[in-house]
Amino acid sequence: TRMVDITEKDDYNSITKCISVLRHLKGENMARTNEYGDGNVYKMTDRRNPNKIRKYWLAKIIIGGRMTTAKFPRITDDNAANPARGDVGYRDAVQWLRGMQREKRDGMIGSSATLREEIELYQKTYKLPDLKKGRLKLPSYDRKLQAIPNIPAALLNMLMTDIRTSDVKRALSEMEEKYAASTIDKAYDLMNATFRVAVADDKIRKNPFDSPDIKRPSGNTISREKEIFTASELQSMFRAIRYMTSNPVFHGLKNDYFTLLLFLITSGVRIGEALGARWSDIRQEGQYTIIHIQRTIDPHYYVGKTGQRINTPKTASGERDVPLLDKRLLRRLEKLHRLKPDSSFIFETAGGNALEHQNVYRTWRTIGCITARECPA
Repeated sequence: TRMVDITEKDDYNSITKCISVLRHLKGENMARTNEYGDGNVYKMTDRRNPNKIRKYWLAKIIIGGRMTTAKFPRITDDNAANPARGDVGYRDAVQWLRGMQREKRDGMIGSSATLREEIELYQKTYKLPDLKKGRLKLPSYDRKLQAIPNIPAALLNMLMTDIRTSDVKRALSEMEEKYAASTIDKAYDLMNATFRVAVADDKIRKNPFDSPDIKRPSGNTISREKEIFTASELQSMFRAIRYMTSNPVFHGLKNDYFTLLLFLITSGVRIGEALGARWSDIRQEGQYTIIHIQRTIDPHYYVGKTGQRINTPKTASGERDVPLLDKRLLRRLEKLHRLKPDSSFIFETAGGNALEHQNVYRTWRTIGCITARECPA
């Protein structure tokens, strides 16, 4: 070890001399830094043969906790006063390094935001305004939010700058073992849009979903087959509703769930559309009774303490005319209307609001346990 005396603490010449000696001792492989700090450019050598010079420069910088590197070929300018400084590859490496350092200093890269935070920011910045202006329907916005928990937590909690193509591919493979292709497709679109916006905002340099290795989910993922009730199962459910209506243990059903279940089975409408149906939607056309489906009750959002959020159907074709062909259903609807002539909704509470999803789900669970003979006496 060679010692260098520094006569005074702030002696600039002495400090410069010390650095020059250290660079001389380090040799040609010494890292050259620039005034931006944080990062180096190396002339690569062969460790087994130090005299053999590799034909490229290597620039390194740490971004987001990971080392980012770039290689530049050595193109020496023999006419330059300093061959190393005159190397075109060296100048390109320094220029690249300075650009990376400048972007890191300005916050353009190396952001500390996680994928979860960026997704929430994307929804708030781009999708929520569309929802408020009516360009996006609430069910579509809600489905995007419901896709977030399906993304593996390991990926959601990673920094945006740390996420690589392999991380995304690993997460998609993990999701394919748990969810159907349609569920993965929603999460795929949400993550891809978030990364695309982050690239446009110069928060990250590359979207991992642009890699050809990342593909949309195929049909070989888990698919959930829809179970159709048999005639005997439907009869058991109707018997359970009659039992609950007459049994004081269940305090009697205050709403006509028998008619609601019959309405769902014979018409094929969604539960939210059935709860949002009004008496004014029913009309007679010749010998047929028609109900016009034009609204749905949202199961998650409420206005105030009791008012429901009423929306249009989830798709444009959702607004439609549905014929009511079952004579038993027509007789029960006519009887129900006579009992509540001033009601607005077909299925409504004592307060005049539409029947809520929570009431239906709670009653449905009770029907299931009575049918399976698993309810407590």
